Amino acid sequence: MNNLDLYLNAIPSIKGKIEAYPLEITEGTHKVIAEYKIHAAKERNRSVNELLTSYRSDMESIKTVLQAKAQSLTPTGENPNIAPLTEQVRNLKRILKYDNPYNEVFEKTKLAKICYDLDRVEQNNLTEINQILSYVVEKFRLSGVVLSAQDFDYSIYAREYMTVFFQVSGDANRSEELERTFNSLYWKCPMLLTHLKLSIRSLVKKHNKALSAYCTCHKKELLEQTSTTEETFREAYLQKKSQLTVMKRQDAYTLVESFKNKDENISDYLETNTNRNKKLDSFVVTGSFATLSEPEQEKYFQNMMELNRTLEEWMTIDHFRFILEDVKKRMEDAKNHKNDVKTKEKEIAKLEKNRAKIVKKYDWWNKVSKNKEKIENKQAARLVEIEELIQQLNTKYRELDDAKITSRAGACLDKSSTLYDAFDFAKSFYGYCKELIASQKDLSDTVNEEMDRFTKFILDSNHILTKNLNLAMSYDVKEKMKEKCTLLNIKIEDSNLEDLDTLKKDLDMIQKIYDLTTLGITLNDIEFICNVNDLK
Repeated sequence: MNNLDLYLNAIPSIKGKIEAYPLEITEGTHKVIAEYKIHAAKERNRSVNELLTSYRSDMESIKTVLQAKAQSLTPTGENPNIAPLTEQVRNLKRILKYDNPYNEVFEKTKLAKICYDLDRVEQNNLTEINQILSYVVEKFRLSGVVLSAQDFDYSIYAREYMTVFFQVSGDANRSEELERTFNSLYWKCPMLLTHLKLSIRSLVKKHNKALSAYCTCHKKELLEQTSTTEETFREAYLQKKSQLTVMKRQDAYTLVESFKNKDENISDYLETNTNRNKKLDSFVVTGSFATLSEPEQEKYFQNMMELNRTLEEWMTIDHFRFILEDVKKRMEDAKNHKNDVKTKEKEIAKLEKNRAKIVKKYDWWNKVSKNKEKIENKQAARLVEIEELIQQLNTKYRELDDAKITSRAGACLDKSSTLYDAFDFAKSFYGYCKELIASQKDLSDTVNEEMDRFTKFILDSNHILTKNLNLAMSYDVKEKMKEKCTLLNIKIEDSNLEDLDTLKKDLDMIQKIYDLTTLGITLNDIEFICNVNDLK
């Protein structure tokens, strides 16, 4: 018999002792009776305190026993297969950007994303700015191009900052010097980050061949590391991604921790829970879930999980419908803008030629002039002229990027293209996609959260609908869901389809009910673990 049993058996006896303790006498003077009552009360309190001390000691012992038992039942850690599989998926995923048919070197190297972020980073977040610049320098180094401050001669201010950047690079003791330089230059040139961004674009154009060779070589290395080929790596990625998704979803440690942390209540999933059973029964065509045989229950769960995946895909398609509409519009408009890219490139080339000429003239006068004061006004005018040209160039480059996206949409997509093709096309252009998301007024999450959701959706392995519906098709989600339920022998009411969010929650719960059967730990054990975890 353990401490818990001893304590439980002793409770009636302890309670009886306290209640039976004599507090009054019937004989004696009033004084004797009063004094006895006071004395008896003190004695009873002393006795109760002794019992309370004993109780607390017993409770600690019981708590120790319960915690030890709970600890023995609790999974000790995440499934050890998750980490290596995650690494495999990560390596295969890295190949995708080098195999993108819509992207040029600028996008494949992530330098397009870098330029977009650099243009929008907070001016006071110097750490992030320098991390971006370090990434650029490293990416070029990997491509065989060792950059120096002189390579950032796009503008006087960009070169001046990068001179100090390279001087103090890796020296934490000189970070304040870099900050002073940035603040000083930013005061003179509020568009300093734009200067740096256009410097990077200029370097990409100049070293395009080296960057392209790096992309080809690195892709080959990744294929070798993952033991895949051009023909097999995508299928390998999708397969391992699917395995990882299921493995994470059915990880005992993660699920138990979620219940311990009150993310959900384990009592909602117990077989005695009426609401749980009603949810299971509501989708059974005939009878109840409990009347199904074991193979029928397994089939039921598999069908419900397939329905859940289908609904999730439909809801995500609908959520990001505005992206489809914009891509489709660009695809259709492309024929009316055939010359836009060439026109913008010519305009940029002319402006770039003038900018380079004035920068060169500024440097030449600084070098040869012995009287700096004499040329000060003309040099200041040249700086203003460079600034104005860079402002124009910044606008023209944005227009060029936009024109290229429209042109590529027209060249790569048509009405027979699938929804997946259109989504994948949009994802390929980070800045375009992010701006499109930011333009939506009714999104509940932040732009970054929506961007993450969209990216994960495209990289998910579950693309049944998006790969089978094309841009020319029209479709009704509710009708398609009805068809799916009929196909899977699932009962669905019109009321379920009126509130897809609630339906999704119900399907998520049923999926988790199934996942909990795969853990090798019972629901009662999980409930016990959670109850012990709540002990104070």
